[in-house]
Amino acid sequence: MGKRILGIDIRYSAVSAVLLTLKDKGEYQVEDYAYIPISDHQVLENIISTSIETILKKINITKSFCIASFPPNNIRYRNLILPFTDRKKINLILPYELEQLIPIPIEKFITAFMIYESSDAFSKLITTSVETSELQSYLNAFAAYNIDPFIVTPGGISTAKSFLYLKKDLKDVLIIDIEIDKCTLFFISFREIKMIRSFKINLLVENIELFHKDIHRTITIFQELNNIKYEPESIFLTGYGLNDNKLKEKIENFFNISTKELDLSHEFKISVKNKDDIEWIPHRMDSALSLAIAGLEKIDLINFRKDLFETKKALNLKNIFIQISSISCVILFIFFLKFYYNNKSLEKELCNINNQIINIFKKICPEIKHIVNPMQQLRTKIDSYKKNKNFDFGKQVRFIDILLQISNVIPEEIPVELNEIKGSSNEVVLIGTTDNFNYANEIKINLERANLFKKVTITSVSQDNIENKVKFTMILNI
Repeated sequence: MGKRILGIDIRYSAVSAVLLTLKDKGEYQVEDYAYIPISDHQVLENIISTSIETILKKINITKSFCIASFPPNNIRYRNLILPFTDRKKINLILPYELEQLIPIPIEKFITAFMIYESSDAFSKLITTSVETSELQSYLNAFAAYNIDPFIVTPGGISTAKSFLYLKKDLKDVLIIDIEIDKCTLFFISFREIKMIRSFKINLLVENIELFHKDIHRTITIFQELNNIKYEPESIFLTGYGLNDNKLKEKIENFFNISTKELDLSHEFKISVKNKDDIEWIPHRMDSALSLAIAGLEKIDLINFRKDLFETKKALNLKNIFIQISSISCVILFIFFLKFYYNNKSLEKELCNINNQIINIFKKICPEIKHIVNPMQQLRTKIDSYKKNKNFDFGKQVRFIDILLQISNVIPEEIPVELNEIKGSSNEVVLIGTTDNFNYANEIKINLERANLFKKVTITSVSQDNIENKVKFTMILNI
């Protein structure tokens, strides 16, 4: 049996789930699926809770990995052009650029982006922003059922991305994801998604003209934004709101463009057997199916699981300082050799050690091409790293003192990895993993014994089913 991916598409009008397996012969197999209509506009956490309960009753998700979508209703899309191509620099500058475009304080949002065009001088990108509190509530609702999606992506993007992955000859197409009261447009040009926009709709007969005008107005915005004439060769429809059999015909007649309903199971040649209690209807199941396909095919998706919400292990701080200490020891060893042994027989060996230091330095700082003084350059790099990681622990307490306190009070027999340390003058935030919940509690108890910390609080602890670890976040008051 191959890798199993559970795709869960969360919307306010319905929730769908597909458990997909890629068999050894490279064939897809839909092991099971579920569709849960939502009768009225509920709170998102309630929608997730009710739906997950139903999904767990219908689908055996054991040993599967989950990818989930976040409802487009709660997402803000923007197009930006930045004079950078490096993703780290883009991440740093994004908050300042978006601050002018989003009326709510930008620090309350988490933003992910994808680059659709770049050159040596600039990058064009689409940003997607969601309120941090909403994402936290969303993940908490999943965690209540021991489900931890390793990707959370805006709803509908996986459908467009999976379709592009398969269709290598597409030029200009428009994908319209239609819900009961919401519509999301994906503008595709030369096999790249170049704009995403959502707006409210009401598909009553008397409002179909307004729906057409909203689409036409958005196309005009796209043309002006990219300074091009956009004439899609085809329009593809998908989404839970495609219940009007004549909607495709109405759109086709209004725009005079070939209009089709997407069917990803047909496009990917996936055979699906209807269940006794639910029929497989493509426009209802494509979003969940595309999430699973993206996971199996490693299709690049926008992912809100970053920073504090990241599931993949971040760079381990312990390893960074071990590497820094190792380099310092090697450099001290060189000085020791030069001081005590000043003869020609050792010059060659010292030269080799110098080369090793430079090689180690290059591995840690690959972006620095001109190496003059590794020690000084390393010190500058460390200072820059601390600044970028917000290591602001005030003047009274040194960062090294905090590290020593943590290292001294946690016994060696307790398995622990600290993935991130952040703080200010009066508190430190530890984010890490251990083997079980008891160890997490023991870590807290031992930290409370340290003279440096007035109070230790566990703010979150959860089981990571993928890594088989317990993730924890603690606040240490100084």
